[in-house]
Amino acid sequence: MGFGLIGIGRNQADQAINGFGDVAKLETARDEAKKTMEAQKEVASSQMKGTMAGVGAMAGGMYAAGASMTGMAALGPVGLGIAGGMILSSLF
Repeated sequence: MGFGLIGIGRNQADQAINGFGDVAKLETARDEAKKTMEAQKEVASSQMKGTMAGVGAMAGGMYAAGASMTGMAALGPVGLGIAGGMILSSLF
């Protein structure tokens, strides 16, 4: 009779250990997925900042061309356009 109870106890202990292993695997997978999502968000943010800076530079260049600005004078609106694009991208 003692062997039967010991066998049942060992079986339950093995099941518990296997359950902890499964939970550890799931937690590891969740942590990896979270890290991947954070990295993707960071990349997307950097891409958006670059795109918005480019759009701002184009808008500044178009303004400078419309105002007949050339050379160093045209750099002001282009720089402001880049700065505006960077500010807008940080808001979103």
